[in-house]
Amino acid sequence: MAETKRNTKHKDAQNELAEKFRKKLGDEDKVSTKGNNLPISPQKGKPTRKEAVYRPDIIVRDNEENIRYIVEVETSDRGGKTVAGAAILADYCIDKHMQSSNNKPQLLFVILEGNLELAKKRISAIENWIRHLKIEVCTKEEAMKKIASLPLS
Repeated sequence: MAETKRNTKHKDAQNELAEKFRKKLGDEDKVSTKGNNLPISPQKGKPTRKEAVYRPDIIVRDNEENIRYIVEVETSDRGGKTVAGAAILADYCIDKHMQSSNNKPQLLFVILEGNLELAKKRISAIENWIRHLKIEVCTKEEAMKKIASLPLS
């Protein structure tokens, strides 16, 4: 029962954040919550679910199809290990993704439940090894404010 509640909270937050991005950017196609299989290679294209190394909750792209934001909604009460592992996988996938932009995507961890400070501590411990992303750990409320303040492009 607790797992079902957690899944519902996760899905609700994912949908709410995705909708906030869609309204802010004014383009449904820039925001994806399904089929986010990474990395996408120039030779092979998009991997299947089985081939994917990393499957984030939300991907937001710019007009040139470059990944600008990756959002992970975290409901685990362990907070730290899953965040650190996802950050490493996301960094690997962005390296393999071969974006046409030199801008680093923002990886946004939205902590619904769990220890926010522990997640920040774990990201701080590995951030020197993360080369292809900017990472932020925040609450859902902070994420909603951040999305609202984004430039319109």
